[in-house]
Amino acid sequence: MVASLLPGLAVGTRRLHDTARSGWWWAIHLVPVIGQVVFPVFMAGDGTRGANRHGPDPKTGEAEPVVGGFCASCGNAVHADAAFCGTCVARRG
Repeated sequence: MVASLLPGLAVGTRRLHDTARSGWWWAIHLVPVIGQVVFPVFMAGDGTRGANRHGPDPKTGEAEPVVGGFCASCGNAVHADAAFCGTCVARRG
C-alpha cells in the first residue's frame, strides 16, 4: 500500500490537472462524506478540451488551434478569453 501511494498521488494530480483543477483538490478527501462523493465525480468527468493552465490536452497532445492570438513568450495559440498561456503559463496582457 505504501509503495502505491506516491504513484497514486501523481496519477490523481495529473487527472485533476486535465480537468483544470489544482492538485490541492486531493485535500477534499479530508472532508468525511463530501470528499468521498466529490472526488470520484472529478475523476470521472471529461477533461478540458485544448490546453489549460497545466499544459496541453493529453488526448491530442497539443493545444487546439483557436482564434485569439499567440503567446508572446512561447508562440503557441491562446484562447481569446484566456488570462494565461496554456503551455508556458505566461500572463497575457
